[in-house]
Amino acid sequence: DLYFADVELHGPYPLMLESELPVPKGGGGTDFRPFFNKLNEADNQELPRLAIYLTDGYGTFPEEPEYPVLWVINEGGQNCNKIPWGERIRTE
Repeated sequence: DLYFADVELHGPYPLMLESELPVPKGGGGTDFRPFFNKLNEADNQELPRLAIYLTDGYGTFPEEPEYPVLWVINEGGQNCNKIPWGERIRTE
């Protein structure tokens, strides 16, 4: 599933091989908490196996979840060492 997030969460947009990417929604400041709150909702669902978050790295972080997270930080984004948890890579 794909989500767009700023201070609000937009989605989920189910992704399949034949899916076209939806038009991004939102913009402005970022709060990572709504995304992780959504993933952490129990309702007898399984926790995600992995979350991949594409971001500039500037925003409000929640507590570290129980599943692995990969932060993909764009060029010019936050210093990867300032991301408090998870694996981090930078795009060029």
